[in-house]
Amino acid sequence: MKLYRLFSAFLLVLLFVRFCACALADDTDLSITGLRVARGRWSPEEGWLAEKETSFTLQLIRRDQDIIGLDLEKCELKYFIDDKGSDLLKGDRKPAEGKKNLELDGSRSGDYFLYVRIWGPSLPHPEATKLRAEGKLVLSLGWQKTEVENRGVAVKAGSEINCGATMLKITKTGPPDVERHPWTKNRESTLVRIEGENKANMDKDLQFSDESGNRLSASRVSMSTHGPDNGRISMEYILSGGARKVTVKASYWAEVRQVEIPFKIEMGIGIEEESLK
Repeated sequence: MKLYRLFSAFLLVLLFVRFCACALADDTDLSITGLRVARGRWSPEEGWLAEKETSFTLQLIRRDQDIIGLDLEKCELKYFIDDKGSDLLKGDRKPAEGKKNLELDGSRSGDYFLYVRIWGPSLPHPEATKLRAEGKLVLSLGWQKTEVENRGVAVKAGSEINCGATMLKITKTGPPDVERHPWTKNRESTLVRIEGENKANMDKDLQFSDESGNRLSASRVSMSTHGPDNGRISMEYILSGGARKVTVKASYWAEVRQVEIPFKIEMGIGIEEESLK
């Protein structure tokens, strides 16, 4: 049997981007890395196992500056629609409090590239051939990154870490909570909480090594900001091994600026004809 229609068979449909027109600022490359339509799946025993959603992911690349982050409060998504008049942002499911239909995929982002997922809780019309979206991204960019090395830092409360942009302090150390971090069970490891002033030009990723210069496995398991204008930061790392003193490498940027990246995208949608047996 031949399959021609978009929604006639699959609960999850991957779409092919046939055309994309983007209006971008100079020095920024933008591409669409994934377009996905999920109809949702209902189980009588477990209820909804997945919710309906239309989403796509934007990849941004800046070749001359480091991408420090995305200012979600200033980002905008004007519309996400199809060519049959369906508003894909309308639906029963709303973003969590303080969130938007535009979110950072931090697990896939790095110094020179960043992934942003845009989603709506509705499906395109079955006869839709195009999706359209328009909005604005606001990036924080850094210039002239400098590394600072802190040798002989005692793994105990009160020890200070020079990050170049500011001084941070270890406020707590101890064994990690195995229930929250089960992968630490039966492993020698230490949870280290580090707090201090939150500076926009400070790299939040710290590197640790022992006194012999061997790189330690260090997982940042939490990071939060608080206070007026999020002026304070708290991070927790889990360090492998039982080193009592470590070398901590931190870094900062000499200059930080925000850049607006407007985008206007049109995507053709559809699936290739395929045979079903």
